[in-house]
Formats: sequence, structure tokens, C-alpha cells
Amino acid sequence: MRRLLKLIPCVVCFIVFLLAACLVRLSFFVLRPKRRWAPIACLNRALASCFVRLIGVRMRLVGSRQVPAGGLFLVSNHVGYLDGFVLGALSPLIYTSKSELKRWPLIGAMTELSGTLFIDRQRKNHISEYIDDIAGVLRQGVNVLFFPEGTSTNGDKLLPFKSAFFEAPLKAGCGVVPVTLRYRALDGRPLTPENRGQVYWYGEMTFMDHFFRLLGHRSIDVDVVIHETISLSGGSEKEFARKDLSERAFATIASSLCAPVLS
Repeated sequence: MRRLLKLIPCVVCFIVFLLAACLVRLSFFVLRPKRRWAPIACLNRALASCFVRLIGVRMRLVGSRQVPAGGLFLVSNHVGYLDGFVLGALSPLIYTSKSELKRWPLIGAMTELSGTLFIDRQRKNHISEYIDDIAGVLRQGVNVLFFPEGTSTNGDKLLPFKSAFFEAPLKAGCGVVPVTLRYRALDGRPLTPENRGQVYWYGEMTFMDHFFRLLGHRSIDVDVVIHETISLSGGSEKEFARKDLSERAFATIASSLCAPVLS
């Protein structure tokens, strides 16, 4: 019953988002605004905010920092689709995602309308185009969320970051904001390797089955640690600069994941 009571309003939110996103997209053809990404990013935040409330996610910002605005490259550890809702609820932003998501029924349509920047990692000769797309959004003063591990994990360890995409903030002349997500509890009980599969989404798990089971829980507690902005000038050593950005972001998040969890 709890699942059904949560699923119905989730579907309603999804439909409202699709209609609103369609209207915004249609308005672009009429008004032809120069800055198209900001209204879409705000819609993304509205949808994510609805979902985290309906699902029962209780976020706690560790420290006093909020998610900065103004076109920043947000990077985070990644343990499942819930990460996007959590971070999307904190700031208007545009998502990046694997290109496979476009082929999912309904979810593909939602991500297309949400302005998601799709990345096909098999087409390595197109990476420069993906970087330019991300930089273009950042230049319009809109935050972009990127999961540099390239996939979601079971949380045992932080995978090496894909440094190539850190060229985007260098091209846009903006900073990189590392964010650490630490899921603490499920239904008031500590999250452990035994029950984390109820929250984390990785490996061969199917989305619909996992999401339906997720709706059966009362609450999910997560700490969000927003770290200081990292910035570097592009200069002539772009490859070194992007690797430096990537390594510094990795070290920041990895250190935070190892830090004691506040009760």
C-alpha cells in the first residue's frame, strides 16, 4: 500500500514535468531566447524536489555550504539514480548521462526533455563535442552535474575519475565543485552492505524493480557534503590542468568518504 500511495503522486509529478518541459521547449521556437538552459534547469529542480519528498529522502547538508550557482561543474561519487534526484533538488542544474538512457521507455523521453547531455563513451572520437556541449551550458551560467566515475557502484570504493571531461570547466572558465554523498540510514536503521542494495542501484539491477522496492521504505537519510570550489586557469597545459582538477576532486571526495559520519 505504501508503494502505491507513493507511486501515484510520482507518476503525476512525472506527467506534469513532461507537459511543462514540452511547453518550455515549444516556447523556444517562438521566443528564441539566447539563454535556454536556465528554465529547463529550474524544471529539473522542481521534479527532483518532488521526488525526494515523495520517496522519503531526508537530506542533511554537512557544514554550512550550499550548492553554489552561476555555472559550475558539479562532480560527485555515484551509487545510483537517487544521487541525481538528491543533487537536483539542491540546485537548478543540467544532467549528464550515458547515451543508453535515451532508449529507455518513458525515462528516455524525460531525460531528453530535461536537457540531459548524453555521452556515448564508445565514440571516443566525439568526446571533444561532448565537452563543448557541457562548456556551452556552463557559459550560460547553469550548473552541470557530472559523475566522473562513469558508472554507479556499490560504494565499496571510489572508481578513478574520467579526467577528459574536466576540460569542460576549463573551456568555460568556471570552477569545479566536488560533492560527497553519504547515505546513512534506511527506515531509521544504519545502511550496511546487507541492505544498501535497497538504495544503491548498480550492476545488473533493473530500474523499475528497484524503484518499486525503494518506494516501500519510509525514509532514506543522506549526508551531502559540498566542498570548496576548485578552479584552475586553462593556460597552455590543458591536459595537465584537467588531470590536476580531476585528481584534486577525487582526493577531496575520497577523503570525505573515509571521514567519520556525524550522528
